[in-house]
Formats: sequence, structure tokens, C-alpha cells
Amino acid sequence: ELPPLLMSLASDNSDLFTLLLKYGANPNIYHSLANGNVTTLMAIERDVKTLLTVTSETGVKQEIFGKYLCKLILCKADLVSCIRDTDKDQEVFKYNLYQVLNKCSMTVNLWPVLTLLFTFCTNLSISQEFKKHVYNEEVISYFNTIEDSTQSLAHACRCSIVIELARKRRYQERHIRSLPIPSLLQEYLLFLDYGPKASSLIVDSLGYASKNINICSSSKIGTDYYEETFEKWNM
Repeated sequence: ELPPLLMSLASDNSDLFTLLLKYGANPNIYHSLANGNVTTLMAIERDVKTLLTVTSETGVKQEIFGKYLCKLILCKADLVSCIRDTDKDQEVFKYNLYQVLNKCSMTVNLWPVLTLLFTFCTNLSISQEFKKHVYNEEVISYFNTIEDSTQSLAHACRCSIVIELARKRRYQERHIRSLPIPSLLQEYLLFLDYGPKASSLIVDSLGYASKNINICSSSKIGTDYYEETFEKWNM
């Protein structure tokens, strides 16, 4: 009795997931026994288990992360709700981000997927409890930088611009470098303030996702549905 979009995630059916989003499936699904948007949580759970290697047009092999999460980003899905109020020791069992990340056996995927998740949130506030149990010493400063950047209006504008460019398949470094704006703004749109590694991750992952999904412009997706709650279904 899962909604079709969640069934596609449960069965790891990327083609069906893409098709449903293309024709306007609501990417925001909530449940009383889940902390935040269930679609985002299930997408992260799939992505931390999967490492996708693709060959570029120039014949170079690339590692792509966030196969499902990036498609939700392009649909402007609710990402931040699964991070807010996450309590590791909840008295009532809830499907939450702690559980998803604890299931991650491929730790190589953890940093990239969290980078994509955090980057496209606004006004991000990550609890010390979460940092203590999820971060390691090497990434504390890095993720704190991302968290701090999400507090600004400039970051919210940047994310909106980047998503629109990606949906039009124009979010590649060469396209950004050709824009008639100062180089400092070009670098900001490329997220180079997070470092070259993070910049490449974001540009490559969104670029790959945009080639595989053509969002229907008339679909009712995004912030209009953030508060919508579906009827309960049997988990």
C-alpha cells in the first residue's frame, strides 16, 4: 500500500522513479512514523548503498553520487525536514536519518550524499547530537562551513538559480564560466567556496541527473506541497 513513488524506491527502480517525477508525482510524502519527508529518507538510504560509475562524452569514467537524491533536488522536494528535530533516542520508533545512515555499509558514499543533502537546504541547523554520532574528525569543519553558508539569502538564491540551470541542462562548468557575470559569482554558482572536490561532486551529480529527467513544467511540485500530508499507509 505504498504510494507508487515510494514503491519505485523500495524496489530500486530508477526508471519508474524518474518517470513518475517527470509526469508530476508529488515528491513530498509524510507519515506519522517517519521524521520528515519519507521520499527523501528512502532516496538517501538507496544512495548511500550505491556507487554509480558512468563514462562521460570524452570517455572519462566518473563516479556519480545521489542518483535518487539529485532528482529530488531538481524537483525542489523537501529535504530539510528529515534533518530537523532528529532525535537519536526517540521513545517512539520513527524512520529517521539516524537509522538510514546507520545502515550505510559503503562509507565512501556518506560524505558525498550528505554534501548534496546539506547543500540544497536553507537555514540548516544540525544538532550537536547528530554531529557527534555521524561526523568524523575530518569532516566537522567542512560540514560546519556548509551549514553556515545555508543561513544566507545569497545561498537560497544560488540554489534556486543552480536548480533552474540544471533543469534546463545548462549546469556545467563551461556554461557557468560563459555567463556574463563576475568570476567571483561564477565560482559561487559552482560552489567553489566548499572546495574543488565538493564543487566537482555537485556539478557532476546534478549534470548527470538532469540528463536523465525532464521535469514537466506544469507539474505541481515543490514548495507548494511542503505542508501537504498524505493519508497514512501501512508500513
